[in-house]
Amino acid sequence: MTGPDKMSWTKLIYYRAFILANLFTELEKDQRFLVSISDLLDVLPSKYDTVDPPFSLVQRDNYLFWKLMPREAHIDILSFIILENHRFKFNLHKLNKIELINETLLKIIMKDYGWSKMPDTVIDLARRGYDHLRRRMYNPTEAFKYMMIVHIAACENERMRVYQQLFHLDKIDDPSRKYPDFHRKAASTPYV
Repeated sequence: MTGPDKMSWTKLIYYRAFILANLFTELEKDQRFLVSISDLLDVLPSKYDTVDPPFSLVQRDNYLFWKLMPREAHIDILSFIILENHRFKFNLHKLNKIELINETLLKIIMKDYGWSKMPDTVIDLARRGYDHLRRRMYNPTEAFKYMMIVHIAACENERMRVYQQLFHLDKIDDPSRKYPDFHRKAASTPYV
């Protein structure tokens, strides 16, 4: 949530953090503090008005991004704040109001979000050519969309790995429990 200096919060940033966290707590109804994307899409338009303070029309434009996310995924408060705050963060880093940003600024934003190990193949989907200095230029909206999908999928995979360890779901080593038909093995799960 910090600005480009990473040292302090302004009143505006502090206010935005609180209203976004307040909106997420209105959405979550799970003891794991997760919200499914499908539930979020159903109730988010009405929650924009009922949460205190209500969201302005400018703050509601992220709803279109939520429609692009995979419906079967669940998000935590960090993912929610990342997506809801991304336009504000991108505008802090942009030097001018052009539509495209160069690779250096995109990598700074990725590092700011903790996505320094994001593969370049993900952001290359949003590449739009070169500028006059031969720097690669990217569409920030598309780049963020692809990076956010990878982020949500990685969070979901990590949560499932933690659940497997927490509930002691180990691989089946007993040969009598395996499928006798080799072709059915692909359809089975290695976990109990």
